Amino acid sequence: MAISKTFKEYVRKKDKISVRMVLKDSLLLDKTFKEFSDKLEYALKNGISDLYDVHNGEKFLDESQWTENYLNKQKIRLDLNFSKDRIEFLKKIISKLYSNISYEKSKKNNKKNINIFENLLYFLYSLFKISKTFKEYVQNKDKISVRMVLKDSLLLDKTFKDFDYKSKYALKNGIFDLYDKHNGEEFLDELQWTEDYLNKQKIHLDLNFSKDRIELVKKIISKLYPSPSNNE
Repeated sequence: MAISKTFKEYVRKKDKISVRMVLKDSLLLDKTFKEFSDKLEYALKNGISDLYDVHNGEKFLDESQWTENYLNKQKIRLDLNFSKDRIEFLKKIISKLYSNISYEKSKKNNKKNINIFENLLYFLYSLFKISKTFKEYVQNKDKISVRMVLKDSLLLDKTFKDFDYKSKYALKNGIFDLYDKHNGEEFLDELQWTEDYLNKQKIHLDLNFSKDRIELVKKIISKLYPSPSNNE
């Protein structure tokens, strides 16, 4: 894949923190991990020789204990210990938890049939795809964790169906204040959308989880990381 100008600039400036942040996001954006590999190779070949940390010796949980909550914890720990072992472990968790996210698109033009189809998809998704961990977050009214999972889902599934169904589940089950009122920030136009701007908007989501900002993040992701399903 083409390496973005923003990422090249991070590498040129030896901005290891930003390089790592982009690499971590790429693990979620492309579950083949080719994007991660291409960017990693570019960083290593262009002067970020100390990109990796030595693994801190943490022993990882076995596969039967891999959950969204555990994935989130490992992503946070990656900020503190960016080791090859941890990255390979994260790839395995992501592959297990999100390998089967796929959706059939209705090609019928009848709106009633489409609504029935969508409602059926949501019902099946809530039964079989929404994890026990996410349901517990909702049950416990843990809005911070619910939002964290939703933010990650924007990267994990670029059709955004995963986000849509999970947000719908949260709203239907008691997280009525899931969204913030938009804080009035005026967004940059499309010509100025870069990885750096996407990263800033993801950080801003932690402070202002508004529908307007989420829709912007969706559009930026679709532009910067187009997938076949988004282009159909």
